[in-house]
Amino acid sequence: MQAKPDLPAPMTVTPVDPERVVSGLYELMIAGGRPRVLIITPKRQLYDNLRVALRKMGFETEHAMDTMPALSRARLPLPPLDVVMADNDENLTLFMTNMRKDIRTKRLPVMTLAPSKTAARVAKQFKVPVLAYGPAGQVQASKVKALVNQVYKPRP
Repeated sequence: MQAKPDLPAPMTVTPVDPERVVSGLYELMIAGGRPRVLIITPKRQLYDNLRVALRKMGFETEHAMDTMPALSRARLPLPPLDVVMADNDENLTLFMTNMRKDIRTKRLPVMTLAPSKTAARVAKQFKVPVLAYGPAGQVQASKVKALVNQVYKPRP
């Protein structure tokens, strides 16, 4: 008598959260759309000012309050990021080091955000373009545009 072949166990289909499905579809829809900028800063006013300037230039923006969530986001394949703007804080060195070590993020253009009074020192230290901002997070739209155009290369 011949032995019965092992059959796989019956499959169970688990319901999926509808919000998660919609979110995933949205991410896929916008993956090939407008260029994306990840802005890393704990300063909400600075983020809002940059978001307004970048949207006028045709960019979508994402916000990360700290470097570790930003690194996690930068490593995700979809939707792809085109530019990272990182605020100069105590974690910037760690962020830049980890960005440049990881094959998924090492070629991603990075700009640094810094208060006007420290912008020159930050530019020299990190050797990346620096966007200076005022005490209340004010930025000049023309300088945002000039620096983004300096680092951003459209995807083919």
